[in-house]
Amino acid sequence: MQGLWTRARIPAAFSDVPDLLSVLEPAGGDPRRYEGELVVGLGSPAPRRDARNILSSWHGESRIMTDPIADLLTRIRNAAGRRHETVAVPASKLKAEVLRVLKQEGFIADFEKGSEQGHPVLQVHLRYVSEGQPIIGGLRRVSKPGRRVYVGRKEIKPVMGGMGLAILSTSKGLMTDHECRRAGLGGEVLCEVW
Repeated sequence: MQGLWTRARIPAAFSDVPDLLSVLEPAGGDPRRYEGELVVGLGSPAPRRDARNILSSWHGESRIMTDPIADLLTRIRNAAGRRHETVAVPASKLKAEVLRVLKQEGFIADFEKGSEQGHPVLQVHLRYVSEGQPIIGGLRRVSKPGRRVYVGRKEIKPVMGGMGLAILSTSKGLMTDHECRRAGLGGEVLCEVW
C-alpha cells in the first residue's frame, strides 16, 4: 500500500491527437451555417433568421403583446420624440381609459377610434407647446405584468412634486392620483406621466 503512494504519478507519453476541428470544418467557412440543424434535426437546415425576417415576423399576424400599456406608452413617447401629430395604437378598453385620463388632464389633444388594415386602432392626437416641444415630458410604466405595484390610499405619492400624475386602476375605474386622494381610494399604479 505504501508503494502506491510513493510512486510518482507521471502519465505515459501522449500520442499525437489529430486536429478534429480541421476535419469537420474547412478554414474560412461560416461558423454559423449549421446553427439551424440543431432545432430542425437531420433534415434540411432551417432558414437563416436575419434582421429582415425577424422584423417581418414582428409586423405579421403572430405578434404577441404581453404588456399593452407599456406598448401604448412607448408609442406615444416615440411619436412625441419624432414630433408626429398623431399615432395609431391597437385598440382596447383599458388603453381607451388611459387615453381618456390623459386627455382629461391635458397631456394629449384628443383620441378617436378607427380602423387600420381591418384592425381596430385608437388614433391619438398629441399636444405640443408653441416651440414644438411635446407637452408630455416623460412616461413611465410602474406596475408590470411580472411585478404588480399596489398602493393604499395613504401611500399614494405625488409625481414630480405634483407637476405630473399617476394613473391608478381602482375599484371605481381608472383615476389619477389626485382623484384617488380625494376619494380615499388605493389601487394598482399603472403609470406615471409628467
